[in-house]
This record gives sequence, structure tokens and C-alpha cells, in this order.
Amino acid sequence: MSKTTRMLVAFMLVFVLALSGASAAFATGLNSDGAAVSANQTSLQAAITKILQVPAGTTVPTADFQFTATPLTVDGEAYASGNMPALSPVALSISYPGPTGVPSGNTTNYTQESTDLFANVTFPHAGIYVYSIEETKNTYASTNPAITETMTYSNAEYQLTVYVAYNETGDTYVYALGDKVITADNSDQETGDKLDPTLGGDGENYTTSQMTFTNTYVKTNSSDQPENPNYPGTPDPTNPANTTLSVSKNVAGNFASRDFFFNYSMTVNAPTVIYDPSDASATAPVYHAYIMEGNTVVNATPITFTSGDPTPVTFQLKAGQHLAFVDTPVGTTYTVTEAAAANYIATASVTTAGAKVDVVDPNNDGGANEALTTGVQLVGDAANSADYLNTYNIVSPTGVIMNNLPLIGMVVLAAAALAAFIVTKARKHRNAGVQA
Repeated sequence: MSKTTRMLVAFMLVFVLALSGASAAFATGLNSDGAAVSANQTSLQAAITKILQVPAGTTVPTADFQFTATPLTVDGEAYASGNMPALSPVALSISYPGPTGVPSGNTTNYTQESTDLFANVTFPHAGIYVYSIEETKNTYASTNPAITETMTYSNAEYQLTVYVAYNETGDTYVYALGDKVITADNSDQETGDKLDPTLGGDGENYTTSQMTFTNTYVKTNSSDQPENPNYPGTPDPTNPANTTLSVSKNVAGNFASRDFFFNYSMTVNAPTVIYDPSDASATAPVYHAYIMEGNTVVNATPITFTSGDPTPVTFQLKAGQHLAFVDTPVGTTYTVTEAAAANYIATASVTTAGAKVDVVDPNNDGGANEALTTGVQLVGDAANSADYLNTYNIVSPTGVIMNNLPLIGMVVLAAAALAAFIVTKARKHRNAGVQA
């Protein structure tokens, strides 16, 4: 293509965009044709927005997310080596952790924008350059074999159209940008949507590029490689390091039985980034727990909890036992209730991510024979447990105390003797009166 032809293409591009009613404002949204247009021959900047979604309570991993910008066409001609520049490699990489998370329900969103995709990029001539932008998969690798980590990557694909023109000095600059959704990133997008890819967004309605790639990260503090063949399909429950959540039982008081079983009911719900019960096509996760005495398994078959099931699962524990979960991810929520037990006063504490607090149940006034519920609790990024302590409420004994029997006998005999004396005295006095 000759220089004259390139100049003509640039002129026609400017003319067409002008006729379309393009606003002469810098990165203030899209015009009626879905293009962002610069002002004063200032080159537009484009960026990628990475959104990392994690369940509440999850520590953001150290990760580098990579993106691929594939050149497609220039002025309608297919890419050939050298006729289209590569985009900035720095902008095609975003590292975490970085931004502050924003809570949304029980999910925390970490949003980070790349630098300018056109930084240090020179377009050889005016024209229309088209690129495909996608995320590179499987760039994150877990470095801790003792835990299970799952990173889900975005399947989004965008077609970025770069309109390059000449300025007054004859240098090229990015005059306009168009960005079309080829494969949607999230439920708010549809194929064919036109988005604003400019760095910083429009500065008012949105403050980052709308060319988003959303990933989810879920962490479970147990190994995904079972070591004990007696418990296939789940992490080894005899290894305390694999316990992600526990419910323990203990008793206090000289009259408290260590063989008495207390009744419990419990519900467990997965983080919403894993399972949304309102999605009819989603499969509810199932979590597994074992009743333990120390590191010894009491029930070889695990108790299963289905996320989203409103019917609580019931189980029993006696003093010295605990229910150990081996696969609940960080961000899981749970509620456990201990049924009322005759003559026992129930108390409990909850530990979340290593922080311990006492349970306050508004329906329990601290007396005996009352149920106690934890309310909704969270599985955090460290130790997690609900620990119940039941104290036997001693009732004052009634009846005769055997140790005092001799003293009581003496008192009774003395009283009987006194009564006999009084009766005898009264009879003598009455008889004497009769004789007189």
C-alpha cells in the first residue's frame, strides 16, 4: 500500500467517524457506532481489566495472569509477519495480589487494570488494525501440596479494532477504538456487545476498561491426594492437617457422663463462586465428615452434607469426640445446633480462621435443658471449629444423709424421751387431782 493510499484511508476513517456523530471527548464513553474517539489528536489508551473473585475469608494468591493479543487484519487484509505491531507485553500481564477487595455477598472481588496496551507500540501507517484479545490459561500453579487450589479462567474473547490516523506532524496515533464481545466473560455480556476498552473507562459510570476477564479462585486447606486407602475419594481423616472444619464435644462436672451422646443438626453451604442454588443447571457440591476420637475414625463411612439442602444432617457426639470435615473450602458457611439435654447447661465457642469467640444464642438464656445454635458461621483461611461444652447442672439432693444418721437417731430418742416424760407427768398430775 502506497503512502498516498494510506493517507487516503486515514482521511476516509476520520471522515466516517465524524459523520457518525462521534463525540470529540477523550475516553468519555462510546459514540453511536460503539467507538471511543479521542480529542486533539491525542492517542487513546486501551487496557485489560482482570477481576479475581474469591470466597469471603480467602487470602488472594500470588499469581501472574497472562493475555494473548493475536493480530488478525489490517485494512481488511490478513495479518502477515511485519504488517502489524505486537501490543505491549507489559500490559498483557497482570500480577496479584494488588488491589483492595470489594465484598459482594459472601464473595470478594479484586479488580485490577493493566497498563496501556499501546505503550511503546508504533503503528507503521494509518489504517484499521484488528486484534483478538484472550486470556492465557493455566498460568497459575499451586506451590503447596498440602492444600487444594482451583483457579478457573475466563473464556472471554474480544475483537479490538484500532483506528490509527496521522496527526498534523505526520505521526500515527490511535484516533478511535472499537471493542466487540466474541465470547462473553460474564452474564452481563452478550456476543456482539460493543464495549469501552479505554484505560480508566469513562471516569464516571465505570473507572476501568470494560474489556474484562473474570477468574475465580477457591482454596481448601486439605490435600487433594488421599494417603489412606481406607478412605478413598476423600483426604485422609486420620491426618489432622486435613481437617478443614470440626465440631467438638466435651463435658464438665462431677456428675457429667462421658458416655452420654448429645444430638446435633447441621447445614453446610458452599461459597457462591462454586455453587449458586438458584442455578437449576448447577450441581450441588457434597462435603464429607468423619466422627473422630483423637485421630481414630469412629465411622468408616463419611457423613455427607449437600450444599443448599435446607434439611439439616443429624449426628451424635459424646465427650472426647469431634466431627471432622476434610474438604470444605474457604468461604463455606455452616450452622450447627445442639439439641437440649436434660440437666446440662450448653455453652460453645466458634473459631474462624484461628480467631475464637463465644457463641451467643438469643434463644438460649444460659439455663439447663436448652438447645444452643452457632448461627451462620464461616470457614476461614486457618483453623475453624465449633466447640461445645456441656456442664452438668447439679440438683441439690433430698432425703437422709447416711453420715448424719447417728446424730439424727440421738435427736429422735431425746425427743421421744422428752415426750414420754411430759406424758407421764401429765398423767400423774391428773390422777392426783382425781384422788383429792
